[in-house]
Amino acid sequence: MAALLDSSDRAEYIKSLELIRGLDFDVMVPWAASLDGTYYGFTDKSDIGRRIDEIPKGMRRE
Repeated sequence: MAALLDSSDRAEYIKSLELIRGLDFDVMVPWAASLDGTYYGFTDKSDIGRRIDEIPKGMRRE
């Protein structure tokens, strides 16, 4: 999920996500917990990529 403010630069936000997508890291910590109270989750490299790829889909203006 993306935190997109009215003042946010969508293009730069998406570029940042694409840069993060290219990094090799072991832990990804969200900035907020989900409604069910889960504040962490176990994942693998392909799932991290999938999750990051989903964020810009909702942000892009067609």
